[in-house]
Amino acid sequence: MQPEAPTITAILEAYGLLFFTALFLSLLATPLTMRLARRIGVVDTPNERSMHTQSKTRLGGLGMAAGLCISVLAFLPFNTTIAGFLAGLGIIVLVGLIDDIYEVRALYKLLGQIIAAGVFILVSGKTLVTMGGMFGTEDLRLGWLEIPVTIFCIAGFINALNLSDGLDGLAGGITAIAALFLMSLAIQAQQWESFAILLALFGAIIGFLHYNTFPARLFMGDTGSLFLGYTLATCSVIMLSDAANSDPVMIKPVSLLVILAIPLMDTTY
Repeated sequence: MQPEAPTITAILEAYGLLFFTALFLSLLATPLTMRLARRIGVVDTPNERSMHTQSKTRLGGLGMAAGLCISVLAFLPFNTTIAGFLAGLGIIVLVGLIDDIYEVRALYKLLGQIIAAGVFILVSGKTLVTMGGMFGTEDLRLGWLEIPVTIFCIAGFINALNLSDGLDGLAGGITAIAALFLMSLAIQAQQWESFAILLALFGAIIGFLHYNTFPARLFMGDTGSLFLGYTLATCSVIMLSDAANSDPVMIKPVSLLVILAIPLMDTTY
């Protein structure tokens, strides 16, 4: 006897639980990061370049990361894709945390981003397989360049979003909008795993923005901006990797490039 297919109501309930779990965990964890940051002295003191006039803590990204990680572990089946995503996420959050506390050199931070991207690829097996028809070709396959190009793209986008974190709510707002558009593509391509990760990310960001919109009570720090950039970049890789093996191909690389264009253009400028 075949098991009954889940109803629309059951599906909506499951995704609703995922979203609100990420949202409430982020709401609850973010104030705790303020206490932790005050205790260990991770505070952003205003200077001549600052937009704010009062000292603010900068570990808010930990709250978002906790909301996303716990939600993914609680609601998604644990497989190689999820394992790779979480393994790389743990590394990138650690890199951001160390940088927020000790302000490490940019080269070391870049090395940490490359390691996180490499671990994600190694464990999940997800890479950029093709660039589509971006350069006038019908299907530009990457071949042996898959891994280096994927690492370059992940690390590049992480840095792009990291550099966009300059105003209250800016990096979080950019990521939330991008996540919404990526979710719409995931629905069209029926990539429910990517959709679930992005939905949890969206919930975690909304919880954080409650404290980060103007006037911000805290900053996400590099912990948050690296975490956001990594999540968007790796979800994009997962979606493109799965799309490359589908027939018909529902997602084109240029579609994701357009969605992620704002932080990329800002960094290029």
